[in-house]
Order: sequence, then C-alpha cells, then structure tokens
Amino acid sequence: MTYVAGLQLKENTYIRRQRVLIFPGTVQASVGQEVQPDTILAKTELLPGVPVAVDLASYFQIDPAHVPAVMQKQTGDYVLPGEVLAVVENSLLAGGKKVYTSPFRGLIEHISASRGIVLIREEAKEDEPVVVVDAAKALNISPRFLRAFVHVQEGDEVLYGSVLASSDGYGADAVRAPIRGIVASIDTRSGTISLMKPYSPSYARAYLAGRVVEIIPERGAVVEATGSYLEGVFGVGGERYGILTKLAAERYDNLDAHHFSEEHEGCVVWGGAGITLAGMQAALKHKVAGVIVGGLKSSNLVQLLGQEISIGITGQEDIHTTFIATEGFGDVPMLDLTYDLLARHVGCMTSLNGRTQIRAGVQRPEIIISHPVAGTEAQVAPEAPTRLAVGMRVRAIVAPYFGQTGEVMAILPPKELPTEVKMSLLQVRLSDGRVVELLPNNVEGLRGS
Repeated sequence: MTYVAGLQLKENTYIRRQRVLIFPGTVQASVGQEVQPDTILAKTELLPGVPVAVDLASYFQIDPAHVPAVMQKQTGDYVLPGEVLAVVENSLLAGGKKVYTSPFRGLIEHISASRGIVLIREEAKEDEPVVVVDAAKALNISPRFLRAFVHVQEGDEVLYGSVLASSDGYGADAVRAPIRGIVASIDTRSGTISLMKPYSPSYARAYLAGRVVEIIPERGAVVEATGSYLEGVFGVGGERYGILTKLAAERYDNLDAHHFSEEHEGCVVWGGAGITLAGMQAALKHKVAGVIVGGLKSSNLVQLLGQEISIGITGQEDIHTTFIATEGFGDVPMLDLTYDLLARHVGCMTSLNGRTQIRAGVQRPEIIISHPVAGTEAQVAPEAPTRLAVGMRVRAIVAPYFGQTGEVMAILPPKELPTEVKMSLLQVRLSDGRVVELLPNNVEGLRGS
C-alpha cells in the first residue's frame, strides 16, 4: 500500500529558477553574471492592471471582423502618442480616409476581431510630465466654478477616458482623462485639472544568490544556484531573502517577542517548535525578512492578518515578513533532519517563499540556502519509504488534521466508504494524543521514520 511522498529536503543540490516579467521589458542581465537575490535582471515600465480597450469598430463604424484588416500595427508592437494605429479608406471623407492615432505610448496586447477592439497596455516613464486639462474652457464655464462640475478629487486614480468633469452628468460635453493617472490638483484660478502618471516600474529580481545561465529576451533570465533546498508544510507571505540566523536554542523551543531585536532586520530567522502571536508581531516590527519554525497556529495567523486564512492558496498577504512552518499547525518541534540542516548553514544567504497551494497544482512553501557545492556531488536527504507500515511517522495533508503529525498504529481492513468505494484506512495516533482514521493517500511520510 503506497501513499503520498514526503516533503523534499536536499543538501548540496543544484537549483534553477526562471525569473521573468509579467509584461515585456528590458533585460539587464548577462549570461555568466554572478547575482544576489536583489539583483535586477529585467525591468518594465508598462503599467499593471487592466489595459485600455480602444473600440475601433465603433470609431470607424465598421464590422468588428474588419478591424484586423485596417490595423497599421500588430499585436506585440509598441506605439507612441499620435502614431497611426488604423486607417479606413473612404472617398466620402476629406482626404479620402479616416485615421485613428494612439492616445498614449504603450504595447498592443490584443486585436479582437469578435469585438472590434484593440487592447493597449500603457507605459509610464520616470520623467513623465504632468498633463494639464483645461476643463473650464472645455465646459465654457468660469474657472472659479470648476469644482461644482468635477467628478473627481485630488488623489483619485483615473483611467484613460474617465469623466473628469461635465455640465450635465455624463453627457456628450464630458471632459475625459487623456491618460491614466492620479489627480494632482484641481485649480479654480486657471480652471484646470492636472493629472500625473503613476510611475511604478516592475522588476524581475534574481531571488537566488547564484549565476545567470540563460537569457529570456524581453522577459528575464534563468538563475542557477547551488545549496540546500527544503519544502515546508504551510506558509504566508511572498518571496523574501536574508542571512540565515538562529534564534531558538532547541528544536522544542518557541519564539517570543523577546527573541527579536533591531539586529534581525532583513534576516531570515529560525527557531524550534513554534512562534507566539507577540513573536510574530515583533518580527513584523523589526522588519525581519522571514521566520522558519516547526509549526504555526492558525489562530495567531488570523489575528496577525485580520482575516481568515485560506489553505487553498496563500502567498499574497500584505506583510513584509514571510512565515513558514516546516512540520504543521500548532507547536510542532522540527524534525532532526530539518533542524540540523538549518544549523549547519547559519550565516548563509537564504531565499524563501511562503506561497502554498493545496488544491490542484500543489505548491509548497520553499526555503533555499545558497552555498558552494565545493567539488562535491549533489546529495539528497534520505527519502521517506514508499510503503506504509505500523510504527511509521506520517503527516496529514487534508482538513481537519492538515499539518498534524502522528504514528501509524494499525492498517485497518478494507471497509466501504460513503463514496461506496472499499479502501483500507490507517489508524494514526496524532501528536496531541488523539487516535484518528485516515486514508493512505491523505498522509505523507516523514523522513527518519
């Protein structure tokens, strides 16, 4: 009878990560370059969020299916403000044609023949000038009355084409935003509304301390590192990195607020069995990059984040410290193999990511400790056995026992489940003393069993 394999734990191994931008940009790395986790590999100034939809079918009064044929630019092309996007020949028009020009600088992401629209992702530059819209003049009103007609306030973010002001609601006379930006000011002396483009470049950073082995044009690079690789059971928080620092004396100890100080800012710290809520708050206060412990209490996570935690997928939490549990929920002492591996590499650059996905496409939180292989071949920690046996240590990987460890007390004879399938069950004594029955494919083996 087989079961789900245990978590990965590798010593002296090769690790590769593809580090790319969401949108095309400029690659700044080169093959063979030695990098640190914060090294910028590529940069894009294309604005995130929803791209601007330009309705060319309505503009030209043509069938949406004809839009691709009138385009002067194609998907993947960069366009500048005022550059011709599309042309329709018509002898009834002045000049014999009608032209649509790009309202801003950006990248054509898609041309839709079914809807007759073109999606353009706007690009912002660091030295972008403030755009001033003469709203009072457009509405033919006195500047001092402008605020009675505006639909926005200072600090509002507006999209391209959003209504800034109008005299009759959202009628034809509406003054619309010529760019996506932030309302910087509404001036009742000049009657103008000033918009400032948000400059928020996106970067693809190396994440690992290693070497660039491949360039991906316009997107990023592949980084290779040598070191140790560990998978956790559960985590919250995204990608972080820092020097590995030991806090707890023993693997049974819990981290508390007094363990943290200013000297731990930017470090990846690790302890023993767990961490208190006060300890988690202290880690955030002192800007610790990451915390690795045996177990995390779900009640502490809820209080820390102010919301329920979904074990379906994590990693997007708005916190600057990543927390990873290597064993499960509650106060769970680290396995000897994990504890000893971390202890051997104190002082090494460590990268970690708390992203956890339990549903389809399982993803575990990861810990990567960069260090030279130093002429030795890659080694892998002993694998968990692939067949169940009484006395083996296992970890539950489904609710309501997710993350809890225990010992197999017995392999029960097959019995009919509510799904009308007959299967053998495991009788497992959990670490808290409870004896429960679990399906074999709902547990994973622990190394050192």
